[in-house]
Amino acid sequence: MPLPNTRMIPDGWSQHHQPSVETAMRSRVQILRPQADIPAPDPWGDQPDPVDPVLVDYVPARIRALSDQQAVAASGQVFDTQAYLVQIPARLVPDLRTGKDSNAHRLQVTGNREATGLEGQVMQILSAPHETEAFNRDLYVQVHTTQQG
Repeated sequence: MPLPNTRMIPDGWSQHHQPSVETAMRSRVQILRPQADIPAPDPWGDQPDPVDPVLVDYVPARIRALSDQQAVAASGQVFDTQAYLVQIPARLVPDLRTGKDSNAHRLQVTGNREATGLEGQVMQILSAPHETEAFNRDLYVQVHTTQQG
């Protein structure tokens, strides 16, 4: 039993261990702005200054497939989804909006040595739980595999 008012985990423990955890992150992703934050093209030709869709570039990541499912759209069309757990360094994560709508941030895979078929995929961030003393940030994402392209 620890003594009262004694910390089990010393201050700075997570930050000290983050570099060693990042060496296992062999994939690269970009954090993209929500689609709702990117202005639509003006049909009259008066274009505002372009908004870069990339919020953070060259983010090391570890990507693991979780499950695949079939869903039925309102139109009756069946489409497949693939869920992934994407782990990125905790220090690189801005406040992320999550969900299935256009107000959520997205990820784009820019490099993946183990599964090159993932490169170029855009993933919707469904949830980004907050942890304490975390080495990395877990992002639960989803790709509609039949809706790509």
